[in-house]
Amino acid sequence: MFGLLLWAGTAAANASVAYSNLGSPPQFDDQNGWLVDGGVVAGQMLAVAFTPSQMIQPTQAQLALGNIFSNLAQIPIDVSLALDSSGLPGGLLAGLQLAGGQNIGPFLPGNLVNFVCSSACPTLNAGQQYWLVVQVVGTGLDVFESQGEWNWNVNQDYSNGSNFAYNDTQFGGGWTYVDSSFLRPAFEVGNAPEPSSVLLFGSGVLGVAGFVKRRWLKM
Repeated sequence: MFGLLLWAGTAAANASVAYSNLGSPPQFDDQNGWLVDGGVVAGQMLAVAFTPSQMIQPTQAQLALGNIFSNLAQIPIDVSLALDSSGLPGGLLAGLQLAGGQNIGPFLPGNLVNFVCSSACPTLNAGQQYWLVVQVVGTGLDVFESQGEWNWNVNQDYSNGSNFAYNDTQFGGGWTYVDSSFLRPAFEVGNAPEPSSVLLFGSGVLGVAGFVKRRWLKM
């Protein structure tokens, strides 16, 4: 069920970080990633777990995202922080919105975008697991047909069966572990950034047909 990617441009280096698999300088796979879907392919939501090493009140989340298809001016991707519930995403902790001036570009290749808390961000406790949840939200045919991509990391951050989950909302089965050695998507949760450059990773562009063949992984 997933896809692939990387980008070059201006990104961010956070002074204080709750979790990051972007590396320094920030980088991600601009050719591959996991599908975020509005309903055409089961309404797929994605979630990754992270555990802060220190108490922190984050101001933003940075994600590597791309727009595969949407009739809307901006693909309706929703990002939120959630509590942990027995090793799966639980109750909503905070909603995040696309920061001013940010735009989710097309996939291929996608780009790093900043999301900020819609109200004051909550304090995250050291040693406690949280989840970053990404989905396409809204009603209507345009939303149903919208598809995005959450790009893979390139720092060997893999799923271990308890830190990466998906939810096919059309089937109503709830959250399911991705319980094999799949790359987790690229993201960072932390404080306000200082400008830095992004390292271009990889080369070449996959054809659309090749991408379609590779992105539909079944668990």
